[in-house]
Amino acid sequence: MVSDGPLSIGDPKNTFRGPTAEELSKMMSDQFLPTNNVVLDQNVLVINTGDKLALFETGMSSVKRNDDMGRLVANLKQSGIEPADVDAVIPTHAHIDHIGGIMAADGSRNFPNAQIYISQADLEFWTDDKRLGTPAEGSALAARKNLIPNRDRIVFYKDGQEVLPGVQAMHTPGHTVGHTSFVVNSGGKSLFVSRASRRALRSWTCSQPSACRRSSTICRGPASVISPSRATASATWRSRCDWCFS
Repeated sequence: MVSDGPLSIGDPKNTFRGPTAEELSKMMSDQFLPTNNVVLDQNVLVINTGDKLALFETGMSSVKRNDDMGRLVANLKQSGIEPADVDAVIPTHAHIDHIGGIMAADGSRNFPNAQIYISQADLEFWTDDKRLGTPAEGSALAARKNLIPNRDRIVFYKDGQEVLPGVQAMHTPGHTVGHTSFVVNSGGKSLFVSRASRRALRSWTCSQPSACRRSSTICRGPASVISPSRATASATWRSRCDWCFS
């Protein structure tokens, strides 16, 4: 796991729907987190299949808001990984903080030899002109900056398809229309990879099955152009938890 840096998104009450202010404060403090600001760790999973070097997510180097962000390339190098050696970039979806690091701030490619694996539904949704002038514009502009210049490198996949040897796509819509999770299989063991795996509070809920299945109350925002279907997202989250604990 390699960090791109922290992403601050403000007051928890603007992010989580359902819990009271007191419940939110306790939930944050119990995790040793500030109670007045949600700070997400932008973590990128790196795997080596033996044949391919792959990244899940990319951070925000092309659209970073401060110098604490957009540190993935530097941190990869410090870990002994050259960006030019990356074969596959696999964002779970096309929100700004997941595809914003495919390109650098100067418009160059961070991973010049990599193919980009993403769902066709998300590419089409986030590059559609209808997103402009809406609350989704930030991610739409990031998609134009990071995905469109790499259109010839993009590979689509279908639900259940193996995108790389040992890496299977699992369609988990709701957070975005084409949101996808991945199951990495190796040596008889499986690793479930999803956007939620990088969020401290989501990790906390999924460590407790009863809390996990109630986590539809801990959901960012109502149905909107950013998260198109709250109901679908909640159903998907519960099904993922059932899979994790089966």
